[in-house]
Amino acid sequence: MSPRDDLEASLVHIWENVLGVRPIGINEDFFELGGHSLMAAHMLSEVRNLTRKDLPLSVLFQGANVEYLAKVLRNGVPSLPHQTVTEIQLGDSATPPFFAIVSPGESALGYAMLARHMGTEHTVYKIQSEGPIINDSERPYTPAEMDSLANHYISAMRAVQPEGPYFFGGMCDGAHIALRMAHKLEQRGQKVGMLAIFDTWVLEHSQRQVLWLVHYCSERFNKFRTRPIREQVRIVSRIFRNLLWKTLGIQKRRSAWSEAYWPDPRFVAPTFNGRLTLFKRPNQPYYYVNDPEMGWGMRAAGGVDVHVLSIQHNEMLREPHVEILGTSLSQCLRQAWTSAGLALSDDGAMIEASSTGSRNRIA
Repeated sequence: MSPRDDLEASLVHIWENVLGVRPIGINEDFFELGGHSLMAAHMLSEVRNLTRKDLPLSVLFQGANVEYLAKVLRNGVPSLPHQTVTEIQLGDSATPPFFAIVSPGESALGYAMLARHMGTEHTVYKIQSEGPIINDSERPYTPAEMDSLANHYISAMRAVQPEGPYFFGGMCDGAHIALRMAHKLEQRGQKVGMLAIFDTWVLEHSQRQVLWLVHYCSERFNKFRTRPIREQVRIVSRIFRNLLWKTLGIQKRRSAWSEAYWPDPRFVAPTFNGRLTLFKRPNQPYYYVNDPEMGWGMRAAGGVDVHVLSIQHNEMLREPHVEILGTSLSQCLRQAWTSAGLALSDDGAMIEASSTGSRNRIA
């Protein structure tokens, strides 16, 4: 459908420039046109320049087309409290939903694209707590913070699906939260049908310290060279001050990153009894240990199913590469349903196989 007024025409023009696609109708989906989270942020920045109105990225979960954005710009962004659970896609079958586990502050738009490529039969939810993002310039999550998020996410998930088996997974910090969720669900007598990990290593003892230090220093040096001279002087002064403190024995406490990646020998990592599904890129960074299971074999007593995909880490949730992950995840979910004693009938209803071989329809 063509634009019906000046606002819609202006938005179409922005979309065409950002996406590099022409022509675009007002009902066409941003992600199906090839958009991803970085493009979405650029597009909304252009919309802000045009209208002087800020729209959150989350608005694209409700409607990722020009018609909906124009409606929001006219009527204002709905003032809704933060929801830990957001439905990304309503499937057309009675299959158990897949829950995407996202850490606070991270962009979750990639999971909207993933859901589309999983197929229309799948219902997909995003679980994400409100809060700031924790990144490399700050510190990693502590085990206590991870446990707190896991408890919160489990409560949110069980509000949607009171009983297992549960099918969920995540990437980066979302993957580490998901492991703790699986651990806690088993402690509560609930079944985990699938724990999916998207190209993420376990934290503890996953990196070789000397090679990691080489990587860390080279990355920091490359960033250092681009900084203004005054800031470079401050950085060098801070480095020498820290070295002096260590030499004098004033600074003895390990950094938060060292505690996370090389914890105290008494640290016990969370585990669960099920089988884990790992989707990963073909080659891993040189500073990680040589482990095709990316450390997860020590976390999942039931073993690890490894799926090597011909995409890179930062492409997992971006078009067009996310289609590869979506197709593979959909196939693995079907296998997980079968392993959990569930299957689809011809009319799309979920049925459960009993120990006697009979099949019961699940409402």
